[in-house]
Amino acid sequence: MSKNLRFFTSLIFLILFTGGYLFAFSEKDILSPVAGVWNNIQPLVLDNSEGDELYYSLTGSDPLDSGFAYDGPVVIDQTGYVRVQIACISPDGRRSDFLVEYTVQTDLYPTSNPETSALLQGIILNPIRKYISGDSFFIPQEFLFSLSNKRKPYEKGKVLTLSKKNTLDRYVPVTMTNDSYRYHFVIHVVPVGFEKTDLADIPFSIIDWRSFRYTGTGFIYQIDDGFWSASRESIPIDTSIPHVIRFQSLDYDNANPVKAYLLPPKPVIQLGLDSSGIAALSTEQKSYGGYEYSLGAAQRQGFSGNSSVAITDKLCVDIFDGDEISEQLTVGVYFDGFFLGNIKADCPVDKMAPEKPIIISSASEKFSHSRATLNILTDPGNSVYYSVSKPYEADVSLSGVKDSFFDAIADGDFSFYDGSPFELRSLSDKATFYKVKAFAVDRAGNRSATSEYNVVIDEYNFYLNAELAYEGLSDGSYDKPFRTLEEAVLSMNTMKQSRLHVLTSVFVDESVKIKSDCVILGNQSHLTFRNGACLSFEEGSNVEILKCIIERDSSTLQKSAFESESFVYAKNAVVDFKNCELVGVFSGRGILLDSDSSTLHFVNTGLTAQGKSWATDISADKSELYAQNCRFTSSAQNCINISISSSKADMASSVFTILGKLGRNIELVKSSAALKGNSLTSTFEDSNRHIEPVWYDKDSVILEDKENSYAYGRP
Repeated sequence: MSKNLRFFTSLIFLILFTGGYLFAFSEKDILSPVAGVWNNIQPLVLDNSEGDELYYSLTGSDPLDSGFAYDGPVVIDQTGYVRVQIACISPDGRRSDFLVEYTVQTDLYPTSNPETSALLQGIILNPIRKYISGDSFFIPQEFLFSLSNKRKPYEKGKVLTLSKKNTLDRYVPVTMTNDSYRYHFVIHVVPVGFEKTDLADIPFSIIDWRSFRYTGTGFIYQIDDGFWSASRESIPIDTSIPHVIRFQSLDYDNANPVKAYLLPPKPVIQLGLDSSGIAALSTEQKSYGGYEYSLGAAQRQGFSGNSSVAITDKLCVDIFDGDEISEQLTVGVYFDGFFLGNIKADCPVDKMAPEKPIIISSASEKFSHSRATLNILTDPGNSVYYSVSKPYEADVSLSGVKDSFFDAIADGDFSFYDGSPFELRSLSDKATFYKVKAFAVDRAGNRSATSEYNVVIDEYNFYLNAELAYEGLSDGSYDKPFRTLEEAVLSMNTMKQSRLHVLTSVFVDESVKIKSDCVILGNQSHLTFRNGACLSFEEGSNVEILKCIIERDSSTLQKSAFESESFVYAKNAVVDFKNCELVGVFSGRGILLDSDSSTLHFVNTGLTAQGKSWATDISADKSELYAQNCRFTSSAQNCINISISSSKADMASSVFTILGKLGRNIELVKSSAALKGNSLTSTFEDSNRHIEPVWYDKDSVILEDKENSYAYGRP
């Protein structure tokens, strides 16, 4: 035969072989249909590489009784519920049965993209899509797809292409889906084309590289120097060594020459790469006895030529990105124009990207009040690379920020992930956004799609909003704020430090104890305590309260109900009030703020205590008080703005007012005070009554009394 191959338009069939029993047709050989609900009619495509007898039925009947013989892919033009029964008869007579059930719904996918529309219309009309190597095949980006029935769609649509050098003819199942639509079809990959070679019409075949079988008529044959015979029985033959097969007509005549065929040793198939890096199968020994080996389509047992097939000295194998060949290929081996037999060859080609890694976080998606510990999981054997963006910090909240803003934040540099957990945290007392990305690389060098995890870590900020409606449990975030102060403080007390943003006015019906360091930002909102509820700062807490109106409403209390004399209580605490208002209304006696072993700071803050019999703005023991630009007002029959014992006070630029029958602005017992630039006013029902606005015992001392003014009047 010619040693120069001619190209022609044809198909070279390379068949996948799984191993095990040679003729074991199995469920994996059913490329289509597959179970599911689909938006297109389905093809029937079976991999019958080893020549089993296959039958199918669409009516529920036994395929062997009233079905069809399968001799190639067909379109099942049925919608609704479809039941496909398949029967396989192996060469040794064994039967296997398979059942595939699926449903076709003919809903049309709405799209304005003409390329997408053309593909889907084509799939609906004919779900076997022909593809010629070297061309492009379009998968819409709005769909995820998979080129394996064993793997769920996970890769975003893209343009698929193969090298023109590909000589692998195969059917590739495709699953394509988005949120509402699902398509399953088959791509028929064909080579660009080679010219066929007419095979020699030889009167014998080699079975499984073990046996010789005479297939001709009117001849006798001789193997090497053995006896001449016309038997059609299979004869064992050692194909590891060469043989000479001779034929002579039964009608002996000197004019009838003896024909001889050289049967070469069974070749070894080797895997290599062609010049462009594509996998290529070829025989290790290119020729024997002056004749060439060739590779081409696998043939059924007993094939002995008398046809045209595509053969070549090197079979190039290319597959789509997202596909893989992990099993053996069965190829046909040819020699000097006749078929020798099929050989199973290893040809692993892996272009299937691994599934993207899974980023596991101790925090929920998008938001967390605590530090997040992250782990990244992937399949064994894969390597993982990950990046963490530069933290983005916000003063108040990152809620409501459009996704496009976060998308624009630059990724961090990717580095190898060694499997150790890593931590994300707030860098300061601000909300901090992180973008974490990761991808996997398998042993073949395929890179997965990128996983992304976005989170706002806010270890300090909580939000209180009694008016916002939302579903689910509150977590104190801006989107799911606490609805009550009690709920907020319960979470804040679990933190070392926190910040509470009060976004609306809130009613408080139960006493609240703050036991941790925190900042409360009131935004001029009211915290109205009802039913005798109190506010206390305890256990060494350090609290700063800004722009908050804290008031006690006694209108809901019954006259006979027990009423605490103190509204706000501080013990072993440091509390700063800035730009606040504290108001306490008592039906009898009342202390607006009672301090024990604490430090209190007041800046631009007003304190008002109103009672029937007795009212005090601040009563302090073993404490320190500092006030600047503040207002202190007490109204009752007996009232005092500030009464301190064993304490220290520093008051500047503040206004002190008492309204009632008796009272003092400031009262000191075993204490010290510095007073500068204050205005102290006493207004009594009896205008003749005169009581010292600042009283102190012999154990107390006024450290500074400068630029203060005093006034007395009648209401």
